[in-house]
Amino acid sequence: VGYPCISSDGKRLYFASEKPSGYGGYDLYYSDLVNDVWKEPVNLGQTINTNENEVFPFIYHDTRLYFASRGHGSEGGLDIFYSDLIDGKWILPVRMPKPFNSRSDDFALVANEEMDTGYFASNRKGTDDIYMFVSTFPSFDKCPPQVDEEFCYEFYESGTMSLDTTTLRYEWDLGDGTKIRDIRAQHCYSEPG
Repeated sequence: VGYPCISSDGKRLYFASEKPSGYGGYDLYYSDLVNDVWKEPVNLGQTINTNENEVFPFIYHDTRLYFASRGHGSEGGLDIFYSDLIDGKWILPVRMPKPFNSRSDDFALVANEEMDTGYFASNRKGTDDIYMFVSTFPSFDKCPPQVDEEFCYEFYESGTMSLDTTTLRYEWDLGDGTKIRDIRAQHCYSEPG
């Protein structure tokens, strides 16, 4: 049993274990703290665990789990993956891109609250070393709020008729109760359709 990580509220402990009830190798488990007592560990299931080793869990905002695995199509030893908790279920893990993963062992990702600075370990240079990452995402402030999209159109008759004796009057029925009498009609709808 090892590689512990605790949730932000301190009430759920994630860890790896070689318990005989697992799927093979190390599996990831959690245990909840209820009335000051840690409950029986629960295996995170086959979506997360494989017959290989899953280790070094790191829970981010209690809904995204980062971990290292030799399974899930790993491209070299241990690779770093993440899975999101949606409607109480973990989705299929996603392999982190380069430079997080290499053909060597990459593992133990941790990050700050904003996920703009963090660390991971790798033996890509022959020994286990710690690497730091810093986000290059631009910082935006004082941005105007997003405005709902408008669905505005101009309707017109492109064909011409030459009738000497008849006066034509166009009426556009725009389908939402609006009628416009003119050769051209401009109208905005509240939604697509």
